[in-house]
Amino acid sequence: MPAAEFKHDTFVRRLLADQRVLHDFLKTVLPAKILAFLDLNPIERRPTQHINDFGKESILDVLLQIKILNENRHMLISAEHQSQPKRLMPLRIAHYSISALNDALDNHKTRDPKRPLPLIYPLVLYHGKGKPYPYSTELSDLIDASAELLEHCLSQTQKFQLFDLNQISLETLQKNIWAAPLFCALKFIYAADILALKDDVLLNVLRTLSSQGGRKIVYVVLRYLITKGKISDPKAFKDLIYSQFSHPIGDKIMSTAKTFVEHGIEEGLRQGIIKGKLEGKLEGKLEGKLEGKLEGKLEGKLEMVERLIAEGVDLRFIQKITDLSLKELQAMLSISNF
Repeated sequence: MPAAEFKHDTFVRRLLADQRVLHDFLKTVLPAKILAFLDLNPIERRPTQHINDFGKESILDVLLQIKILNENRHMLISAEHQSQPKRLMPLRIAHYSISALNDALDNHKTRDPKRPLPLIYPLVLYHGKGKPYPYSTELSDLIDASAELLEHCLSQTQKFQLFDLNQISLETLQKNIWAAPLFCALKFIYAADILALKDDVLLNVLRTLSSQGGRKIVYVVLRYLITKGKISDPKAFKDLIYSQFSHPIGDKIMSTAKTFVEHGIEEGLRQGIIKGKLEGKLEGKLEGKLEGKLEGKLEGKLEMVERLIAEGVDLRFIQKITDLSLKELQAMLSISNF
């Protein structure tokens, strides 16, 4: 997968695929009263893609099956990651829950209508840009009816648990070492500059995890920070990585950073060339085709340079990656009025 495609949801699913991270994640986000009923060893992951009887598909981020202590029963926990608040989230969660319950019923040899369904507990992991989640978590708040009528018609339990990272203290997020990188990376991903975190809790957590056999997780977190965060000084970031982590991790991360930049440049050039070819063909002349190709290449590279500047990447780093001179870069930017 190209580095540029490393999205928030992908990052969450990657880390929660590790049983150690998943175990600590649940210990952090679930209320103690619910944890007291659960046997977290082992935690079984369930399919997250479901298709109902009408052919409509729904995809959950994470669906877990967990045994209930001292009982021959289990419950389901659905965990949905959200980086933007959605007013209709309770409705979406209700839809996901019904899909998961239907799937649990279909997974048995016979679709026995008398067979009881498992309990399902929905939660949402939210990390919006520094603001508390602004909407209700209850389905009843979306429905146009009086409170008295709703009380008779809807259960008060029809809501999802919200775990809002903007409202959770760093002390709480650090309690369970394997889940701490997930929480801290999501909490800090919108920082103005990832380099500002060099003395922060996130690096301390990653260093601790690296020394305890969690190097793969450290790499995934650093890759996420590179592809989704803002880095003002690539050289300072490189020095920071090599000073804090082993050289194998540093080499892998810097290779990812280079791939991320090159992928963006190549994509810009590819789009520019396509545009140039189309414009040239419309003119119907060889001269038009050649000019279109050259213009497309220039536009593609200019677009990529503008994106890198907008992300705070240093001109010297862009110059090295694009093989453009400083004068060429300045000329391109002056043309675009950046």
